[in-house]
Amino acid sequence: MLTIAPPLAALNLIPRKARYELKVRPVEQALAVTIRGELGVTEVERLRSQLRVLALWGRRVTVFDLEGVTLISGRAMAALVEYRDAVQRHGGLALIADPQPEVRQALERAGVHHLLPLVPASVTE
Repeated sequence: MLTIAPPLAALNLIPRKARYELKVRPVEQALAVTIRGELGVTEVERLRSQLRVLALWGRRVTVFDLEGVTLISGRAMAALVEYRDAVQRHGGLALIADPQPEVRQALERAGVHHLLPLVPASVTE
């Protein structure tokens, strides 16, 4: 059986609903970034673009509230680590708050919790 898939460029033209939502709230010298939904492979480029913009804000601390994230891919984790690297070069710090158990386990298995420490959600309040 022969299966013909559309070229990747054509797939980019097909409108689709975003599978996650990102909200930013400045808190004193920090940014509270709340993400809800799925951070799958198809969302990574959009996530990277948003994180590049956030890195330009120049806040000392960024707390990613992942309580509402139900799925996180390895590439999405890599995007968060890239953000952490970008802000760390300028003396900044990135943390992850209150991920769901499945997301926490994925972060721990990948070792991301060593680079972006896990903290209670109360840090963003």
